[in-house]
Amino acid sequence: MGHFTIDLPENKKGDVRWGIVSKMWFSFFRKNKSESKQGYVVNVSDTDGKIEYRLFKSKNGEWSKDPEGEIGLDNEILMFIKDAIIEKELKDA
Repeated sequence: MGHFTIDLPENKKGDVRWGIVSKMWFSFFRKNKSESKQGYVVNVSDTDGKIEYRLFKSKNGEWSKDPEGEIGLDNEILMFIKDAIIEKELKDA
């Protein structure tokens, strides 16, 4: 698990905690298969309080709001958070 802070529009800050999220799939006809994704919990603070967002990134770089990857990032703040995380990870690499 890791931690870092990101800057967002309108002078907001995001407190990011990340780690690996794994899901095991069992099948009678196949071997057990596990799928892991990078999970991010982002707490955004502003004058109204704190809002928590959860984002997931698959190994092939696809982002979603759920660990199964079925719900994409569908609003502007999630896109800003994703871009800020990518920028921070590239800067620290």
